[in-house]
Amino acid sequence: VAVGSLQAFSTFSDVVQGVSTIILGVVLATTIHFLLKPVSKDLAGAAVYIFLSGALQPATDVMFAWFHSDGKAHGNCATHCPPGNEDCGWASERHYPCISPEYYSAMRATARLFGLAGIVLYNAYLSDWSYRNVFVLGHCVTFGANLLDFVWVSRWNISLGIDDRAFLLGLDVVQPVVSKIANMPSYVLAAKVCPAGVEATLFALLMGLSNFGSTIGLYNGVFLLSAFGGVEQPEFRHLPAFVLMRTVFYLAPVALVFIFVPRGRPSDAIEEEDVASKEIELTPVADAAAV
Repeated sequence: VAVGSLQAFSTFSDVVQGVSTIILGVVLATTIHFLLKPVSKDLAGAAVYIFLSGALQPATDVMFAWFHSDGKAHGNCATHCPPGNEDCGWASERHYPCISPEYYSAMRATARLFGLAGIVLYNAYLSDWSYRNVFVLGHCVTFGANLLDFVWVSRWNISLGIDDRAFLLGLDVVQPVVSKIANMPSYVLAAKVCPAGVEATLFALLMGLSNFGSTIGLYNGVFLLSAFGGVEQPEFRHLPAFVLMRTVFYLAPVALVFIFVPRGRPSDAIEEEDVASKEIELTPVADAAAV
């Protein structure tokens, strides 16, 4: 609520709002660790890692604004424009990709199918890796896959003779697979560290922290855009630099892996720290009232 209110109603600059968002994220991560550590050290570490790994990865829709066609007759990718209409044809004039809505929708559907391939690859080859190794691999592969965005906005694909539509197809094949490989360990770890008796509640909490971390990442993406300046249509002057810096941030969670992620593998049996910390008994309301 505090982060949303800060972004929605604050009159401060984007830089001040961005720094404030980062501070609030750090405070929340510290609070999570403090509250969950008495239950389980592994649970507390996993919760903080799952939250921060999303918060440290800036996300925006600026790439979509750069490559898409709005599909209108006198829209951004129109080739014939009436005189004086500055909103018409600015993307085609600058030789932006101009990916049609129909083609983009088809590629998104294709991406869903290849996401299943990522799940299969994880189960077949990575499910017996240690948590730390597979998380590090996931972040490094994500970094490499997102470098393809930098190649695209720098227009190197055109220099190599690769059409924009074919390049987008390649992106939608690679990135969903990489995304599943990077995200699957989080789901497995979340399920593994949940204490007996409250698995559903704490798993929902961990997934909520994951989603909220991704939301913080959106706010940090806006902050990063503001820091670069000029990453807006029609020129998108600093887009390559922004995309490269955003991609570098995908490596930031690697440092957190060795601090918060527990040792061991998904196939390992849970080592009981003690009965009180691993098994939480929920007393029914009626029984508690009777006592």
